[in-house]
Amino acid sequence: MDIKPHFYDEFRCIADKCPMTCCMQWKIAVDEKTLSRWKKTFLNGKRLDIPVKKCGREGIIRLNKNGDCPYLKEGLCSLVSNFGEDILSETCHTFPRQIHEFPDRRELSVVSCCPAVIDFLHTDSKLVFQNLDAVHGDSNFSIRNLMMDIVGNPNYDVNSALLMAFYILLDIEKKDTLSPEDISEYRKESTLASLYRAIKALPPDKAQCLKENNELWLDIAYNYRKEGLYTEYIEDVSLLAEEILDKDTDMPLDAFQKEFAEYEPLFRNYLVSELFTNMLIPESDRESMVVMFQWICMEYAVMRQGIFLKWLLNARETIPQPLTYETVRDYIVVIARMTGYDEEDIYEYMENSFQDVIWEWSYLFLILSGFLPG
Repeated sequence: MDIKPHFYDEFRCIADKCPMTCCMQWKIAVDEKTLSRWKKTFLNGKRLDIPVKKCGREGIIRLNKNGDCPYLKEGLCSLVSNFGEDILSETCHTFPRQIHEFPDRRELSVVSCCPAVIDFLHTDSKLVFQNLDAVHGDSNFSIRNLMMDIVGNPNYDVNSALLMAFYILLDIEKKDTLSPEDISEYRKESTLASLYRAIKALPPDKAQCLKENNELWLDIAYNYRKEGLYTEYIEDVSLLAEEILDKDTDMPLDAFQKEFAEYEPLFRNYLVSELFTNMLIPESDRESMVVMFQWICMEYAVMRQGIFLKWLLNARETIPQPLTYETVRDYIVVIARMTGYDEEDIYEYMENSFQDVIWEWSYLFLILSGFLPG
């Protein structure tokens, strides 16, 4: 049985029409089988000379001085033009599709590193997943779906919904056993409404929220700035983040939120999609599900901070520019690519950056509370 978003089968690569090709400025993995095939492939009488850096048994394509795959020509892959789709590595062939194989099902998704995927999320009023209700008896599956339902509930703003979901997730993580009745109790509207009221009663510290989000932005951007990647998107806003890092001000967050609110349905769909794709994988246990939930929240916070900083730069122009969908989409895609770590690397980041891989609820409140509606 396959579980997938309703637009999964409709997805098509838009190739040279893509505003941010997947063949630029990130590590393009090449599997061992493809490396072996390339060594036996000839073009115009010469063996293919694809610059690949060995990384274990696999490889990474060396990008050219512009940060592009050397076989990217006018927005198209020249390898495909000459040899067809079969020449591609597994990564290039399947992207942005992702498949998780469970004993009783496959979960199919498309990841948000692709602009065309964001377009789907933007035009959909609400994500629908085929066969999502057909699995029973798997507690981790039920937990993941509970998180998706809470975050996807339009009765609550996205930031409050994430805080509500995280509170429940931390409570679940402490339990030795979890019954279907427990899940039903968490789902009750009275439970959610009570949590929402409690969150609304907490006073936010917008200045500290801004400071922490700036630090998260600069931390995530650090290596990419060092390598000169995504410069167009991250350098100017990083300089601004450094400029305002220690200023005792909450900046014009209220004005930003009025414009950003237009894209709340997009981010709700984005978060639900990320929870479906990344919170539960075949090897997951309760702790790893919590860590992945935290990572998804952090990705969202960094995306929003990048968009805020870009908006702030535009507001300083002689003729201020409005916050456009294209800007929002670009920052979702760029940050999704910059934070597309595997689980081992995510754990390493969490261990190096925080006292514990499992956050206190108050930390998520810190990075989200400045953007809660008044």
